Amino acid sequence: VPKSPGARDSAMLTALLHEEDVDPSDQLRRLLAVAAPRTRELISLLDQGLSRKEAARAMDISRSTVDVLLYRERKKAQRR
Repeated sequence: VPKSPGARDSAMLTALLHEEDVDPSDQLRRLLAVAAPRTRELISLLDQGLSRKEAARAMDISRSTVDVLLYRERKKAQRR
């Protein structure tokens, strides 16, 4: 069992991403509940239909930072 809050959230996030029987809207809601705040904001913007570039502008971050945030979440999911 992971000891730090971040490790627990990461494990929970990974489990949510791999659940196949879950309704996609429920999966997104649960994913947002355990993701880091910036990642939650990014996922929410992308879910609203914004492009990565538009989401970056809305969050006042670079497009490459958006790519890094998404890459890190994918890597977390792949570890499990």
